[in-house]
Amino acid sequence: MSIPKFLEGGGEMGRLTRETNWANHNLGLPETWPVALRITLGIVFNSGFPKQLFWGPDFTVFYNDAFRPSLGDNGKHPAVGKKAEHMWSDVWDFVGPLLGSVMETRNPVWFEDQAIPWFRNGRTENMYWTFSYSPVIDENDVVMGVLVTCVETTEKMNLLVTLSESYDKEQQLNEEMTAINEELSSANEETQAINEELLVSNEELMEAQEAVNEVNAQLARSEELFRAMAEDTDVLIATSDENGNAVYFNKAWTELTGRSAAELKGRGWEEIVHPDDYTGWTRNVQEAHDRQESFSGQFRVKGRNGDYRWLLNKVPARFHTDGSFAGFIGSAIDITEQKQDDQRKSDFIGMASHELKTPLTTLQGYLQVLQLKYGGGDDNSIMHKALNQVKKMTTLINGFLNVSRLESGKITVEPVPFLIDELIREMIDESHAIQSTHRLIFSECESVLVEADRDKIGSVVSNLLSNAVKYAPGTSQILVKCNKTEGMVKISIRDEGPGIRPEDQERLFDRYYRVKNNRQISGFGIGLYLSAEIIHRHGGRIGVESKPGQGSEFYFTIPMA
Repeated sequence: MSIPKFLEGGGEMGRLTRETNWANHNLGLPETWPVALRITLGIVFNSGFPKQLFWGPDFTVFYNDAFRPSLGDNGKHPAVGKKAEHMWSDVWDFVGPLLGSVMETRNPVWFEDQAIPWFRNGRTENMYWTFSYSPVIDENDVVMGVLVTCVETTEKMNLLVTLSESYDKEQQLNEEMTAINEELSSANEETQAINEELLVSNEELMEAQEAVNEVNAQLARSEELFRAMAEDTDVLIATSDENGNAVYFNKAWTELTGRSAAELKGRGWEEIVHPDDYTGWTRNVQEAHDRQESFSGQFRVKGRNGDYRWLLNKVPARFHTDGSFAGFIGSAIDITEQKQDDQRKSDFIGMASHELKTPLTTLQGYLQVLQLKYGGGDDNSIMHKALNQVKKMTTLINGFLNVSRLESGKITVEPVPFLIDELIREMIDESHAIQSTHRLIFSECESVLVEADRDKIGSVVSNLLSNAVKYAPGTSQILVKCNKTEGMVKISIRDEGPGIRPEDQERLFDRYYRVKNNRQISGFGIGLYLSAEIIHRHGGRIGVESKPGQGSEFYFTIPMA
């Protein structure tokens, strides 16, 4: 059997990975592994820096030859293919939450000189590490694993302890020297003894100074290791200080922009930000600096060929050991191709929807004529059903057109003053006209005047009512409420359906997202996305409260006039 290209070489750990029986493993044979896993393993095995990779929901373990010595003998090695929880059971209370956080938030984490006791060489040893946990994102923008790059700093930290002890001893010796000097006036005979003690003190001071020099050298090496790791990756990495000045850009920035690190430092990077993104992004940076908090976002920078590239940025805050703010360390990846793919898809959907709408309109007209001419008895029921199906398809196509217009900036909000309770009653009456399976109960509220786009807010209410009917087919009652709260009016629609799982609630308002258990219900997952965009453009909020088995309540708020 031939060896996959990404598993060639890699030293001892490459060999152990090749020899592992993957046939009965959750990952399957290496030939079937995802592209993101193959690429990341190639980086791990060919890197001179200690690296680990935890892959998939079980955090399957991989590591390279540079990390192997840190496991010692008679300890955790070999652990290729094991679950991380089994390999790191003695420190899982620390490691487990870190892995979970990176997988969930996509934010990398960085620790310097972190104490982590673990079992190696037949015993538990106190070890110190400087390390980073970074998400591994596949081609579908899904976090599939965590890449760990680390440097053991145990020797440096032990030297710091030695230095502290030396300083304490130096202080003690200084106090003794003071006492000796006070006695010199009345105890000349002790001069020889004092001189001997001074000699010992000088020797210890020399040892302490040597320890200081060694610690400084260790700190310098740690900085060099960070720079070397940053230069060894395609991810764009930059750091800033506590004053907001950029102080470091890695080689990937130069390769992308054609500008040297010296040109980008300070405020030089602002010159390559797209004019349309400059104000928003620099404001985000300043606000995060003022709050001393991490932030993220997207913006465009000018590439070396003069074209603008989209970057996805994660920027955690850094802090000194005393807790004071130290600046930011940012990482970014180029998502230009993804943006272009999204635009092409949106253009295609808009074009296809537009082309489909004309024949559907014609078909609907013919059906209406046939219904008027031959719509007696059973034929009328058949015509009515056919027209309903055409209307459903027209609604779906209009939804796609609205998504395309929204993303191209062609949908605008045209606010007019109107009473929200009257609009709700109209939408309920329309719903009653097209369905008879559910009883819609409107908990009347006082007349509330709003200034908004009446048609678009009506479409939001209509969509939420339609969803309540579709996704709660076995129930009969839907409750609609309206009330005022802190200058806003809140409209809520509650059904008695099966409810929604928490993991689905987080993505309900994403474009094209549909709950897995409801695939049999028609639709493309754009109604809630459009509703959310409309409400956001009105300065309001939209959300859902639901528990499995207890129904769902969708709500939105918009400002009162």
